Amino acid sequence: MYSQLKIHNYLLLYFYMKIQKIFIYVACVVGLVAFQKNAIAQLPTFGKGFYRLTNDSLKNTKSLEILNDGKKDKIQMGKTGTFTGQYWQITAVKEGHYRFTTKLLGETKALALVVEDDKMLLRLVKVNSKEDGLQLWNIEPVEGKKGLYSINNVNSGPMVILTTGKNGLNLVYREPTTPSQHWQITPVNSKGK
Repeated sequence: MYSQLKIHNYLLLYFYMKIQKIFIYVACVVGLVAFQKNAIAQLPTFGKGFYRLTNDSLKNTKSLEILNDGKKDKIQMGKTGTFTGQYWQITAVKEGHYRFTTKLLGETKALALVVEDDKMLLRLVKVNSKEDGLQLWNIEPVEGKKGLYSINNVNSGPMVILTTGKNGLNLVYREPTTPSQHWQITPVNSKGK
């Protein structure tokens, strides 16, 4: 009798633990769905025009630009001016993912993450009709910083983020409070203002 009671208690405990795991799983799924709906509702929207990308640590003194040097299209932070290489078109490719092209080069080349010699580099590459993650970027509002965004490549994941530093433009690990990882995206007119 005692062993049957013991087995009965073990079975009850076993089923209780299984039910508890199911409830935890359901709660996680419900929470994740709610988080995703909230995140999607907060996605920035960009019109057909062009935008200037400046960095919070550099303020408006320098802008993300393409320097068309005739050899390779170099991506750098250049002195803010009325240069078409600083006019970025931000195109929503699919929910939450964007493609960056410039007025200088049109929609033929897009900002991409490229791996060369085991290093992640930023380059302009021919636009791929496929939804290639190397050319797709996430733009997320920075919590508590109205008008500022963090930008990361879809393939690198949310922990590797676009930033400026001593060596120019970089991809580094996310540090949410670092101003060099916060970007302002401002509409520009045809005169660059």
